[in-house]
Amino acid sequence: MRKNEYMIPRLVMFFLGLAVLGVIAMVTAPLFLDRIGVYIFTCISVVSVYVAGFLPVLVSRFRGQVASVASGMAVYYKAMSTYAFVTVINIVLLLVMILPVGISIAIQCVAAFVFLIWVILALVSKDHIDAVQQEENEKKSFVVELRSKADRLVAMTARVDNSGVRAAVNNIAENMRYLSPGSSAEARDLERRMLVILDTILMDSYFSGDAGSLGGLENKLGNFNALYLERKNMY
Repeated sequence: MRKNEYMIPRLVMFFLGLAVLGVIAMVTAPLFLDRIGVYIFTCISVVSVYVAGFLPVLVSRFRGQVASVASGMAVYYKAMSTYAFVTVINIVLLLVMILPVGISIAIQCVAAFVFLIWVILALVSKDHIDAVQQEENEKKSFVVELRSKADRLVAMTARVDNSGVRAAVNNIAENMRYLSPGSSAEARDLERRMLVILDTILMDSYFSGDAGSLGGLENKLGNFNALYLERKNMY
């Protein structure tokens, strides 16, 4: 919702800028009465540079993870600044009549084509970094959840009299604190299974005062520890 709200001011700024360029074009038009082709080419080139500079503000593809946006924008603005530099030189050479209109148009078309290639590279760079970051976040998600639930289990066992259960739970929390995210599908599958067992431990009736379920709880703790040892040996 907030992005949509911010889009209106961005569009207003963009069209106000175009209006300013339009006023400048009308004011300077009398200077080009005998050079209409040069005037049209200059107006189109200046507008293209303006649009190129404003494009990242309008297009959502240029937003996302900080690292990916920074990388993509670095490539994009390097391309944009180069395109703007070529455009300015092209216009100046055209105005002082060093280049004919046809050559200037050809140069501008080549510059625009190269600029578009760089834009594609900027988007590819951003998407690649986003994909890597998403993969890293997915790897971390199970471990982060395991740590959170292990800490919750420690809090639950604080009021339990059985020192063996408290020691086993504290050991789980300590192990989860030093568990690194898995880099393979097998490791993440084990982490998923560990989460399932940890959920059953958290819901065990022993923590509701049913002392008779201690044996079942100990089995679950043992199963969790077995999975952890298997997961630990997968580094």
